[in-house]
Amino acid sequence: YGPVGIRHFVHLAMRMVKSTEEISGFKSKHYRRKQLRVHELVPEIQRKRKEAEDDALPGEFDIYPHSDGTFHIPLFSRDPKTGGTRVYADDQIESVYAGPLQHSVLCNGFVVTEHQSSRIDLEKVQKAGLQPGPFLGRLKASLQPLPHPTEPGRMVHPDEVLAPIVKGRKIVILGDTANSSGIVRRAQNCDVVVHESTYVGNDIEFSHGHSCAAQAGAFARQVKAKSLILTHFGGRFPVPVCKNGIPTAEYANSANAAQEELGEQGDVILASDLMNVELKSPGRTVEECLFHPISYDALPPDQRHEDAKNFVDAE
Repeated sequence: YGPVGIRHFVHLAMRMVKSTEEISGFKSKHYRRKQLRVHELVPEIQRKRKEAEDDALPGEFDIYPHSDGTFHIPLFSRDPKTGGTRVYADDQIESVYAGPLQHSVLCNGFVVTEHQSSRIDLEKVQKAGLQPGPFLGRLKASLQPLPHPTEPGRMVHPDEVLAPIVKGRKIVILGDTANSSGIVRRAQNCDVVVHESTYVGNDIEFSHGHSCAAQAGAFARQVKAKSLILTHFGGRFPVPVCKNGIPTAEYANSANAAQEELGEQGDVILASDLMNVELKSPGRTVEECLFHPISYDALPPDQRHEDAKNFVDAE
């Protein structure tokens, strides 16, 4: 998934290097097992020109924005049996949205949200006089009262067997940006924002499309983020900008500026190469993280947009 032009670039590059990957719809003596499909995020201003070009190969499609300018990205995956593409309902990921960022070239930020999490409480199951089995799975999936499997006339409510439902995590990852207002609505109440911090203090060159740490902190505060991860540090800062999580003297002022903007709402983290940041998770079993192929009609309402319907129908 990427901005307009990425499809042509990737297709051309793959042909130039005679890659062993298969570009969707393109086969040659270099064809192997793998497949690559490139889907473009098309701003409304480029819709007419893009529709006229129609450079998509079979299995590729263009995604057009909602009224707020953001793009809903459906969850797709390659079908290992047919080689086609299927729509998936991911038990872990509820939605992925992209939003435009202000930069010198087309650039997007992404918002990834998990499904809310629920688990079966075995102590509650025993108190309800139930046994582990498929019935509990159906009750958990539906979150609606269901008839008791062995006691006619009795309805079992989800809260009789489920632990409290935990809201899924929400992650916002931004690319190069001097202004991220285009993704603010989708980013609200997120757990973490990953934001660039190129410039020092107010030393801003907007023509280059980048931000300073204070801007990153202000954006994180605006979307009510619990944490802010700063990255993409400018060349004016010596590397690394932090040691053991503590800012170096050269970057301390910028880090403090970000924290002042964010306030007590959350913490500021300075990124470093190969850093792992663990977000608290409600915990999921392996089965809960599996992907399950479904039809368009089975998609959640917020994923039933026209692009997905047309794509599924075509498949």
